[in-house]
Amino acid sequence: MKEFLKYSCFLLAFIVCFSSCKDDSANTEDVVTQEEIKNEKIEMLAGTEGKSWVLVSATSFLGDVTGFFRPCELDNIFRLYPEGTGEYRSGEVKCEDNEPEIINTGNWELSENGETLSLNMGWIDNNAKIVELTENLLRLEVNFQGQKINTTFNPAP
Repeated sequence: MKEFLKYSCFLLAFIVCFSSCKDDSANTEDVVTQEEIKNEKIEMLAGTEGKSWVLVSATSFLGDVTGFFRPCELDNIFRLYPEGTGEYRSGEVKCEDNEPEIINTGNWELSENGETLSLNMGWIDNNAKIVELTENLLRLEVNFQGQKINTTFNPAP
C-alpha cells in the first residue's frame, strides 16, 4: 500500500507540474521585424514590377486645394519600381502639345522604419510622411513651402 501511495503521489506531482507549465512556443506570436514591415510597404508602394499612383485629393489649412492643380496635372502618374527608381509620367491630358510621356525620372526610398517616403525626381524633391498605406490607398503629409499638404493617391488605372 505504501508503494501504491508513493507512486500515486509521484504521479500526481508529475501531472500537476507539467500540466501547469505552458508551451511558450505554441503561444508566441510571430515577431515581425522592421525590415519585414519596410519590405511589405515597398511591395504595397511599388508592387513586384512597378506600380502607378495618381493624385485624387490634396488638402491644407485652406481646405481642399485639389482645384489649384491644372487638369493636365491631376491625371499625371507617379510610377514606382521596387528597386527604388521611379518616373513621373504625363497622363492623357497634356499640359503642352509636345509634353513627353515621361516628364521626370529619379529615385525614391523609404526610411528604415518605413514611415517616410523620399522622392527625388527632377523638380520633385521631397520627404513625405506616410499617413496611410494599403494596396489601394496612399496618404502622404508633405511639407510644401512651409505648409503641410495632405495628399491622397489611388492606384492609376
